[in-house]
Amino acid sequence: MKTTSKTLFLVRHAKAEKEIAGGTDFERPLAKRGLNDAADMAARLKAKGIVADYMVTSPANRAKTTALIFADILAYLIHNVYYEEGIYEAWADTLLSIIRVFPNEKHCIFLFGHNPGFENLAQLLSDTEIESLPTCGIAQLNFTALEKWSDIRKHTGKLTLDYPKNPEY
Repeated sequence: MKTTSKTLFLVRHAKAEKEIAGGTDFERPLAKRGLNDAADMAARLKAKGIVADYMVTSPANRAKTTALIFADILAYLIHNVYYEEGIYEAWADTLLSIIRVFPNEKHCIFLFGHNPGFENLAQLLSDTEIESLPTCGIAQLNFTALEKWSDIRKHTGKLTLDYPKNPEY
């Protein structure tokens, strides 16, 4: 049996406006800080040579905008960003079911969405405890000896966290 590794980037949307007049939570845009943080975080990944095979985002405005900024900076074709309605307001179990049907030929996948689901999912899949996943935080999970996304299991991912105010960066 052929084994390989896979990497999942869980990216919480960047800082959004608190509310918009006459708008819904789904429509909230990124704040100026959020726009800057998304560009900065994507640039950090680009500097590390990260290349995305596949990008999937919640269609909520703040998550979608974060994903499009990352796609632009990481030279991922914007029209290839996939929108998955099930990510919006999803809990870890729903997110896990979305991940398990990702195309197996994709090895480096970005998922853009929301808390508390993303924080719970990072905790569920990782080999380490996490306190929080701040806005525009990235939970990078590396899975070794994983051929199919459907084989992903609890507590098997090696976790690396990064976020805009990370003192280690």
